[in-house]
Amino acid sequence: MLWADTGSKTALVNEAESDATDSPSAQDTETQYLIKWKHWSHIHNTWESVTSLREQNVNGMKKLDNYRKRNSELQLWYVAVIRTGQSAGQSVSLTLMIV
Repeated sequence: MLWADTGSKTALVNEAESDATDSPSAQDTETQYLIKWKHWSHIHNTWESVTSLREQNVNGMKKLDNYRKRNSELQLWYVAVIRTGQSAGQSVSLTLMIV
C-alpha cells in the first residue's frame, strides 16, 4: 500500500500484487495518456483512454489527436532511420523529445 499526500486529505492507494493469471493479455489493453488538466495542479493528472475522454466530452481532443498523429509519424521516421543505419553498417544514436 502507498499513502499519497493530497493536500488537506490523505488518500490510500492499494496496489495488489499481480501474477500471470491476473495480467491482461495484449488484446485486453488500451493505450492511456497522462492528462494534465487545465487549472489543476500536477497532482491531479490522470491516466485516461481516448474512449473515456470522448465519453466525457472534454475540451482539447484536437490536441490529443495531433499528438497521436505526430507520434505515429515519429515512429515511422524512427524505424526508417534505424533501417537505413543498419543497412549501411552505421550505428544510430537517436534521442526523441516530445513536448
